[in-house]
This record gives sequence, C-alpha cells and structure tokens, in this order.
Amino acid sequence: MPYCEVDEVRSVVNTSLDDAQIGNLIPRADALVDQKLGGYTLADNLKGLVSMLLTATIVSIRDPRSYAVGIAKVQYGDQMSGWTSIVDEIIKGARATGASGKIVSSEYQKINEDVRYKQQ
Repeated sequence: MPYCEVDEVRSVVNTSLDDAQIGNLIPRADALVDQKLGGYTLADNLKGLVSMLLTATIVSIRDPRSYAVGIAKVQYGDQMSGWTSIVDEIIKGARATGASGKIVSSEYQKINEDVRYKQQ
C-alpha cells in the first residue's frame, strides 16, 4: 500500500503530469522513504508526508513547469530544496529518537541488541 495518494501530491504541486504518471512515481518515492529511514520507524502520517513531498520533488524534476501550491508553497527560494529540507528534518528526528525500537548510542553507532544479548 502506498504511503501517499495522487490527490495528496496534487495538493502540493501543480503539474501537467496525469494521475497515472504521478501514481507511477509514488512507489519510487516510497522506496526513497524506506531507504532514508534505514530501519528506523516513523508514524504512518509522517511517512505519508515524506512520501508526498518526495513525490512532488520527483514530479518537479519530471515536469520543470510544475510549481508548489497549498501548504507546500515555499515563500522564498527553490521549492525542491524547501521540500527536501522538511524531509531531512523529519528523518533526522526519527533517527535522533531512536525510533527503531533498539537503543541507539549515536547516529553512526547502533548497539545491536540481538548480538549483544544472545539468546540462551
């Protein structure tokens, strides 16, 4: 099941791409969400937001005439960098809270509880 829907993407970006084209981009964005999370978990509504913004970014690359609308409209600067900075902050927050369900000692060093406490 995709993390976001075509109508959600259309709520943040105006594009000439049709629904089927946008729908084909959503799985790519979802794969990017999973890759960025790298084993950490994120609430479904935040996954949907990240997927929507990543899909909108991909749409903007595919259709250079597209522009941001609604809540995603960036007041100053480039819409894609605004969207990606929001995505990066959400992912950073997931990693900082150790949302993988395992103890995290830092962003770079993860304590692997399965190896540390072997089953007897």
